[in-house]
Amino acid sequence: MKTFTMSAAGRDPRKPKLSLAEASQMAEAGFRFSIFQPATDEYVISIPYQLAEDRLHGTMTFMQS
Repeated sequence: MKTFTMSAAGRDPRKPKLSLAEASQMAEAGFRFSIFQPATDEYVISIPYQLAEDRLHGTMTFMQS
């Protein structure tokens, strides 16, 4: 299972917006995307995936098999 942890930075965990750097790192780690459009700054991770939010540390971890 691939995992990627990033700062929550006040993002909505139900639909977090990824930066180009985050999406690129995730793609390099093997995550699959249904939308990967740097020109429009739109990145959507392919389902299924899981998202765990750690409010104590202010992080979110994506998991995709």
